[in-house]
Amino acid sequence: RPYLSELAATVDRFRRAEREKVRSAAALAVEAKRRGRRLYAFPHNHTLPSGHIGGPHDPGFFKQLNQDMFRVKPLLPVDRGDLVLCVGYGQIYAGHAFGGFAEAMRARGVRLIWSLASYDSDPVCGTAGIRDDEIFIDQHWDYGDAVVECPGYDVRILPTSGVLAEAVMWSVVADMAATLDDT
Repeated sequence: RPYLSELAATVDRFRRAEREKVRSAAALAVEAKRRGRRLYAFPHNHTLPSGHIGGPHDPGFFKQLNQDMFRVKPLLPVDRGDLVLCVGYGQIYAGHAFGGFAEAMRARGVRLIWSLASYDSDPVCGTAGIRDDEIFIDQHWDYGDAVVECPGYDVRILPTSGVLAEAVMWSVVADMAATLDDT
């Protein structure tokens, strides 16, 4: 019960605060798709990398760009005008840990949309490293992301981050589908 209560509150904060950013992200993706550009998702969190993108009921707007938590799939072309939806955890995909992914994509003219929690303000890898021309969708959970305390246990359990990552990904996809159905 405590987990479901906290999860509901976190999802509600996300829904109220990020609705327009989700719509903006979907609009950019639809625009790129209509111009014939490729759409990629780079999930780096607790649930999405396990293969939900491209699975049953996915309309197929995005191809998964990463082969595991950090590495990009070889031989996938990503060029100027393409779009990458990065659904992460607490940092953008910059610097050594991600092989300079953000830097390389920006240099190629690829549009980046970020979704992660906003607890890290590091100027390179945290939310401060997101450029003004990129969209940032906050997942609204706190560092550590587990929310239930158990008596006699020294750490909290049951994270909300995986649910919020899924909510972001599929909210963008749903807005895209609604927009594309309207045309």
